[in-house]
Amino acid sequence: MSDTQEFPVMLVIGDMKRWSRDGRGLPQSSGVHFVGFQSLDQACLDKVRPDIVLSGLLGPDFDVVDVAARLEALAFAGRYRALCDNIPSADIIVAEVREQVPAIDFDILVLNDELRMKERA
Repeated sequence: MSDTQEFPVMLVIGDMKRWSRDGRGLPQSSGVHFVGFQSLDQACLDKVRPDIVLSGLLGPDFDVVDVAARLEALAFAGRYRALCDNIPSADIIVAEVREQVPAIDFDILVLNDELRMKERA
């Protein structure tokens, strides 16, 4: 994050076509960018210059190891966080990704029911 930037720049990886088809609106903000996994390349990172990359644990054509490996290959130096519902194996998944792709700062953000209820209020 630069000294003049107030908020981190986020790159969200997901299935944009499905989200649109399901009627999910994507926030319009200069600090939030959306791409499909196949579009995650050096040109994308150079254009967006994200501080943090977000994705779900799984997508139609990727999982968290795929994303982490791609980010490592592209020499991404920011944070990568996966979002998921409350699952009992989150620590195992984090350990596996960190073992397979140690150069990436990876963790999981678990969205539990309490957090979702606060967001709706």
